[in-house]
Amino acid sequence: MDTTGNSFTMNSTYEEEFMGFEIFVEPNPDKWQGGYIWTVCKDEEEIYSDLEFEFDDAINSARSTAKLYF
Repeated sequence: MDTTGNSFTMNSTYEEEFMGFEIFVEPNPDKWQGGYIWTVCKDEEEIYSDLEFEFDDAINSARSTAKLYF
């Protein structure tokens, strides 16, 4: 999925279901560091989360992580 040009804004939380996992991407609350925190969950339990500085990188990292746990 190409996320280029989507309607994601800096104050939004992006959510999607991917391979049975829930993926969340939200702006880092630390405005000095910036970036996006991404989280992969399964059955309402967090499996992994991390920080990327670009939105597309955050989505791709979350999806890659979900594939590792599939």
